[in-house]
Amino acid sequence: MSDHNRVLLANFVEYFCDLYILLILVYILQSFVTLPYNRVLYAIRDFAIETVWPLLHAFRRILPMMGPLDLSPMLAIIAIIAVQTIARNIILG
Repeated sequence: MSDHNRVLLANFVEYFCDLYILLILVYILQSFVTLPYNRVLYAIRDFAIETVWPLLHAFRRILPMMGPLDLSPMLAIIAIIAVQTIARNIILG
C-alpha cells in the first residue's frame, strides 16, 4: 500500500471516530434539552440515538449507572479516542 493510500485510510478512520464522538455528544445534549417539534431536529436526534445506543449499552453493562449519573458516554468517548490513536499508529506504521 502506498504512503498516499495509508494517509487516506488513516484520515478516514480519524474522521469516522470524530463523527461518532460528535454523535455521542448530540446524544448527551438531547437528554438535557427538550427540542420543539421539528422533523429535521427529531430526525437528527433519532439518528444519533440509534447510532450510539449499541455502544453505550455495551458500556452500561460493564459500568452500571451510579444514581442519576451515567458514565457510559464518557467511557465510550475515551475508548473511541484510544482505538483512533491505535488504528492511526498501526496504519501509518
